Amino acid sequence: MSRGLFGIRVIKHHNVERLCPRAPSLYAIWMDCRLARLKPEMTCNTHTSHSELFCAVNDLAVQHRVKQNEGTTAVCFDEITHEPYISFPESFPIHGLRLTPTRGSDAPRFKEILDHPSVYPNMFGPPYPLPPKRAEVWVRVSQETSDEIFAAWAVDDFSRTASNPFNTVRHIGGGADGADVFVGEIACAIFVGEIELGESGEKGLFDSGVCLDPSYHGKGIGSTALQMLLSHWVIPNMTCNEIIAESFKSNPASRRVYEKVGFVIDKKSSGNILVIPENKRVAGRSGEEEEVVVVWHRAPRLIICGNSHQRAREIVKNNYAAMGST
Repeated sequence: MSRGLFGIRVIKHHNVERLCPRAPSLYAIWMDCRLARLKPEMTCNTHTSHSELFCAVNDLAVQHRVKQNEGTTAVCFDEITHEPYISFPESFPIHGLRLTPTRGSDAPRFKEILDHPSVYPNMFGPPYPLPPKRAEVWVRVSQETSDEIFAAWAVDDFSRTASNPFNTVRHIGGGADGADVFVGEIACAIFVGEIELGESGEKGLFDSGVCLDPSYHGKGIGSTALQMLLSHWVIPNMTCNEIIAESFKSNPASRRVYEKVGFVIDKKSSGNILVIPENKRVAGRSGEEEEVVVVWHRAPRLIICGNSHQRAREIVKNNYAAMGST
């Protein structure tokens, strides 16, 4: 990946402000709706902690998990935090891996990974070293994106979106102390540039990027995460018809991640020569890199997840409605 990680991500406007003027997080919106039905005089408390707000959707989470166990949808909720996630297949050799929304605590690990000597030489876009503020902005924008998408679902707005709320690969309990480990980012969103706001290419063209902790490289995590993202979110929920990803010709391992899930080399777009900033050049490699572009196309007559996706929408709608009747 060379550019997409720091592209400005554009998402559909779901008019969240009509629910709460301060446009709080998804969980605050859920809490506000629940409390408003129980006690009309109560209003949204934006100072409530995320852990408390997660608990407000306990009914939704429990009922959703029951339906998920019946095989109706890939989206689950954590039993303790109620964080929404998509789990890796049970057959995957590393247990506890899942796709989740970004957490507020992810910024330091994000910077640590991007500044790693095995990572930064293979990335053209982000500066080295990554400014801490930029990592914090990534977390904030990612959280706002996820909040808006899920808030729309909570009010029965299932219109297609232009972004992905499950953009973090996480190893639950994978740390030495049993803590969750931020493994990396898997992005898929409209790429419009880092400074100027303007769509790149035709409608439906998206940019993707995968960036993982080097200790998790070579284990099939990137391609598996990308396949799950395509199957369980991109195809059924996003507006994209075409996804591109860029890598350096000198980094074939990155390209193989995409080729394993159906991306093919776009010969017409490949071949650009990129001049690498001096502080990102490493011994044994040229100051210039040839860019290789791979592309994925939505199947022309693809059936969008059929009954499973429709059932998933019904679950969210019905359980959210039940929250207001308790």
